[in-house]
Amino acid sequence: MKHMKIIILLSALVIVCLGFKPARSHNEPIFGNTEKEHHLSKSFNYYPQEEDASKWMAPAEADNLINPIDVNEETLAEGKMIYRVNCRSCHGRLGDGQGVEAADLSTIVNDFTNSDFLKQTDGSIFWKISEGRIMKEKNAQGKDDMEAFKDDLEEEEIWQLVNYIKTFSIKEDK
Repeated sequence: MKHMKIIILLSALVIVCLGFKPARSHNEPIFGNTEKEHHLSKSFNYYPQEEDASKWMAPAEADNLINPIDVNEETLAEGKMIYRVNCRSCHGRLGDGQGVEAADLSTIVNDFTNSDFLKQTDGSIFWKISEGRIMKEKNAQGKDDMEAFKDDLEEEEIWQLVNYIKTFSIKEDK
């Protein structure tokens, strides 16, 4: 009798499992209201990445800034260390914009491996690192997606960083 109860319970469980269909597909909004989900997703530190970082332009006068740092093994090694500490979490180990914190940002992170990145002047890149990107809406930490580093890094360090991040695109061209 004991075994019969177990067999009946297992049979019922199999029937229920085989007849189960998901309540919704993966593409349907959880709550049926995408606007509400967008609001809720922000409270859980997830931001749909809507803005294209390639449209972020430095002012024209930034193009006139001249990089005073020579590109050599020593300055690239310094730039690499600065990148590891300040940039890698968003821009990724390979500079491809796939860092561990990239998904939490409201903008798509710049991909330094894209050869189009090199179309910018050193001065433009320097300005973007120095000034950051001011967002209408701050991220979950109350900051802009791209922080301004002018108060955290010396000018020489920012120029070293400019030289280093350009190496991600140069590798692709070879």
